[in-house]
Amino acid sequence: MSLMMSVCCCGGGGGCDTAPTCDCLATSISIAIPAWTYLAASCPAQTVVAHLCCFTDGGIDYQVYRTTPILVYTQIDTNPALCENTPSVPFYFLLWITRNCGSCSPCEFQVNASINFSNKYSVPDYPPAMCYLCVENPLTIDSSTSCDGITTNNLCSFSNTFVSNPALSFFTDADCVNCTGLLLQNYVSHLSINSLSNNCDKPSSVTITFGTTPIVLTIT
Repeated sequence: MSLMMSVCCCGGGGGCDTAPTCDCLATSISIAIPAWTYLAASCPAQTVVAHLCCFTDGGIDYQVYRTTPILVYTQIDTNPALCENTPSVPFYFLLWITRNCGSCSPCEFQVNASINFSNKYSVPDYPPAMCYLCVENPLTIDSSTSCDGITTNNLCSFSNTFVSNPALSFFTDADCVNCTGLLLQNYVSHLSINSLSNNCDKPSSVTITFGTTPIVLTIT
């Protein structure tokens, strides 16, 4: 029997609604992003690839697709003398999809998107010009790094970076001593779809929203 034939349908009851496994999920999916602008951030139209990572944390199985962060805005420091070595702060568009988020129903397809930036900090007893970003070095997520930042490159002694803060899992370096809490997230959009036909299905398109700005993502 093929893997697809053995998959239970959602809503069937009688023990059929089990969490999805990686066996029948594509290792990557393509997401077409239209050009969009929200406040100062802007993103050109493009198609990106989201790669799958499957992992277990706290006895819960997770399946998550992530894309490489997209630079959408650079905030120039209006007073560079205060941070001569860090004159600007980058803002990134992060996109991740969970197929089982622990508290979700087994067939829930949850799309998450955020525009994130890294706060600046200065080290005590150093000149004010010595400033640093709390979070930096975004990951390039491909087939060989699909789980980086989730089960490797863990930040700030978190047992699992993705579960502790999904946004942090997109970066490889963070300072948790000088930036307590790492207030990384800025604008976030969440969308959950529960009407999938089976636990390995995916919608052909979804709409995320920043403020009142809708963004239609096409998924193949």
